[in-house]
Amino acid sequence: MLLVYYFAMTFYIVVNDAKYSHNILDDATLYEDAFKNFHLGNGDGDVQKVMSNYSGRAGNDKDSDVNTSNADTNTNADTSADKDAVLGVDSRKQQSEEKVSRNSIVPCDQHSNKCRLSSIGQDGTWEQDWDFAEKYGQFPLPRLIKAGHMDRARHEKFQTSHDAPYPWPTSWKWIDKQPHCKMQIMSPEVLCQLLEDFNIDRIAFYGDSLTQQHYESFVNKLGSQYVQLSADNKFNSTLLCNSTYHQGQRLIQLFHKRDAGGQASPPRGNRTAYKIDEEMTSFLTKSTKPVLGIFNIGLHYHNYQWYKEDIQIMLHSLNRINRTQDMYFFRTTAPGHPLCSPRDPRTFNWTKGTRDIPLSSLKELVLTKQKFHWDSFEDYNRYTGESIREYSFFYGTLTNMHFLDIYNMTALRQDGHGAHRGDCLHYVLPGPLDWWNHLLVTYLHELRNGLKCKAVDLMYG
Repeated sequence: MLLVYYFAMTFYIVVNDAKYSHNILDDATLYEDAFKNFHLGNGDGDVQKVMSNYSGRAGNDKDSDVNTSNADTNTNADTSADKDAVLGVDSRKQQSEEKVSRNSIVPCDQHSNKCRLSSIGQDGTWEQDWDFAEKYGQFPLPRLIKAGHMDRARHEKFQTSHDAPYPWPTSWKWIDKQPHCKMQIMSPEVLCQLLEDFNIDRIAFYGDSLTQQHYESFVNKLGSQYVQLSADNKFNSTLLCNSTYHQGQRLIQLFHKRDAGGQASPPRGNRTAYKIDEEMTSFLTKSTKPVLGIFNIGLHYHNYQWYKEDIQIMLHSLNRINRTQDMYFFRTTAPGHPLCSPRDPRTFNWTKGTRDIPLSSLKELVLTKQKFHWDSFEDYNRYTGESIREYSFFYGTLTNMHFLDIYNMTALRQDGHGAHRGDCLHYVLPGPLDWWNHLLVTYLHELRNGLKCKAVDLMYG
């Protein structure tokens, strides 16, 4: 046991002393830094106990991969097999006092581990798949967070037909050109397993109206069987997860808050400086257990210098909070699509629904200069990535900040916009935005697999 502890501590020191290159540049060091949280975040921080959590499993992660080149997707294979193979309480206690043998550790999925985290969702195409739309494209009913009035008055008038058994925006599936990257589809079982593996007990969404939609997609995709909304605030909710390693349920707190930064009404609107307010800070710091935090700014910024200043405020604030056990994601900002359809929502036949198709290439995306400055979002995202790199590489801080780059895959989705009063930025739900959550789960899954490989190397390398 002392030997295991020695190797764990040696690894921890080496990782913290080494210069860190963020995941947008170097996936290998990303795994190394996250590894200590993966270990220390489970149980009481006992490396051997953590490893025993994986003992007896039959390498089920590869079965949970959604092979997006195959319409017969299976999201539940990972957890269903895990539940059958998981150790009982007494067995785990007994093994925690014994040396864990090499044969009791599930080998990491080396095939999956070849997927580059920084490249997931960056190069691919959208393909229409009605089987996917049926199995995974719809929200469980009854819908947990109801659609807005205009969506109910329009999109909920949709009637199925032979060429549209489901709304078209839900029928498109992402095919990643990375042969080793298989997009995971978020389900309660897959998500809960990942959260338990990282010992996460709270999830926070902090940003603008698109972040609100991100949260609403997240909650609605999980459904009312697994999520309970607060009686007085739909942005406070609880995810109910069945524990794999312990008896009973794990209660995961979910929280969304709109930030007040940026300039709401260009070009004459007043600027409001960004800050992580007291309510969000309180949510992040209420417990020592890790938080999964999703952050974004960009939509309300029409001045590049203001954006750069507020990104620095965000990163400085998170750095000052100093919660290295947390796992943070900056979600990039994707543009809208000028002249999206339907151009006249008042006369459009909503019973048929839209029949738009995604763009096939970013070369087709035309972002002419207009008052919303959508053409600036790529520069905003690039600056944010560089700033995160600076914090982690040069200062050795904020190494728990990841980069969830949804720009490319979302920029191709000219379909599925609300089109209320010419709104060509926000999307209908369910629809394209659901893939932000699939990408988040895919990232967590690939990160977990890489950590399992690191764990085996550390124990027996």
